[in-house]
Amino acid sequence: KNLKKSQKGEHVVNVFSLLAILTRGGGGNQRECIISAGLLASLLKLCLVLPKVHPIFHLAQEHRSQNRSSYLPPYHNRTNWGDFGDLFDKHHFVSSLHKLGICVVDKVDYALPSISARTALPGLEIRKTWTDRKTWTTTFFWNGRRVRDEDLATTLSLAFAQGTDVLCRGGHGAGGVCSLALQMDTCWTGFPLSRGENAACQNLGACHEVTEALHPNAVIINASAQAVTVLTHRKTDVVWDALHLRAFMCVPRWANALATFKRVFAQAGQMASKTANRGLYLVSDVKLPPPILDMFQLQFGYNEGVVRKEAVLKTIWEDYPYEVVAQIDLEIGNALTEHSGGVYYAFEGSSSDAYLIARRNHTGAHTVVLRNKADLLVSDDPAIIMAFLTFVILEVSSILLECKNVCHEVT
Repeated sequence: KNLKKSQKGEHVVNVFSLLAILTRGGGGNQRECIISAGLLASLLKLCLVLPKVHPIFHLAQEHRSQNRSSYLPPYHNRTNWGDFGDLFDKHHFVSSLHKLGICVVDKVDYALPSISARTALPGLEIRKTWTDRKTWTTTFFWNGRRVRDEDLATTLSLAFAQGTDVLCRGGHGAGGVCSLALQMDTCWTGFPLSRGENAACQNLGACHEVTEALHPNAVIINASAQAVTVLTHRKTDVVWDALHLRAFMCVPRWANALATFKRVFAQAGQMASKTANRGLYLVSDVKLPPPILDMFQLQFGYNEGVVRKEAVLKTIWEDYPYEVVAQIDLEIGNALTEHSGGVYYAFEGSSSDAYLIARRNHTGAHTVVLRNKADLLVSDDPAIIMAFLTFVILEVSSILLECKNVCHEVT
C-alpha cells in the first residue's frame, strides 16, 4: 500500500489512492494507455489497478467471422475475455513495476469514491494538436500556462497534492481516513504521457523502465517465433526487411498504400539492405493484389519475394482474435529484421510502431521512420500509377462493403 500522511489544520489525513483506467483502441493504443497509467501511478504514488484489455476492440475487426467462439485457448471462451494476460505478460509487468516501487493490484473487491482527473488535478488542461506532419501532439497547460516537458512531473505532482487536499477536506472516507479511486483516461484521447518514449515520457523518470515492463504475452511471442523460424530456416543467408502498411477502414486503402510506396521508394536506394538475397515481410491486414507485390519486387529488388503472416501461419485468423493477430504480425516483423540484419520501415503516426522504434533504438536495430506527409499521395511514377489503378479496381467493392456506417481505424 502507498500511504501518504499530511497535517492539515485539525485533521491528520491518511490518503490511500487507487488509479483505475479503461483501455481503448487497438493493441498499440491499449499499450499507450497502460504505460501512461504506470507512469502516472509512479509519479503520483498511486496504486495501479490492472485494467481489462481487448482482444477485439472494434466489431468491424471480425469481418472474417462474426462472434466466432472457436479460437485457440486462452481465447476459446469469449465470456472470459478482458484479462490483462490476454495481450500482455501480466507476471512480468507486475513484478517489474514492483521492482520500481510502483504499487499494482490485479483487482479491487471493495468500492471507493470515484474521482475524475479533472477533479483530482485542478487547473490542468490537455490540448491535442494536429501537426503539419500529420501526427497528434499533446500539450499540457496548468492554470492557463503551458507546461514545459521538463516541468511536467513537478506540475502533475503539485496539482495532485492540491486536488487531494481539497477532496479529503471535503469528507471522502471516514474516521480521518481519506480513500480515493481515481478514474483517469490515460489513453491517446485523454491523458497520454507516453508515445514511444517521447519527450514528455522521458522527463517522468521511469519512462524506459515502465515501457520495457510491458511485454507481449507468451501466445504472441511463441507464434511470432514460430513464423521467424520458418522463414529463416528456408534460406539462412536471406536478409529480411519489414514494412508496416497501415490500413484505415472508411478511408480508401489504396491511398494509404500509395503513400507508403512513395515513402519507401524515396528512401530504399540509400537505406535498403545491401545483399544478393533479400525478402520483404509485410506487416499489414491489407491484402495486396499480385501487381502490387510484383511492383515491390521490381522496385526494391526483393528477389526472395514479399511475404505475409498467412504464408507461414496459415490458420492464424481462425486461431486468434484480431488484436492478438496484429501483435503477432508486428513481433514477426521486428524479430525477423533483428535476426537477419534487415530494416524495419515504421510509420511515424503508429502507436504500435512508436513502441518498436523506441525499443529498436535501444538495441541498435536498423529502423526507418516513414513520415505522414499528405503530399505524398500524388505520384507521377508510371509504375505506381498502374499499380494504383489496379488496386482501385480490385478494392472498390470491399471498401464499399466495409464502410457502410461506422468508421474505425485499424492499426
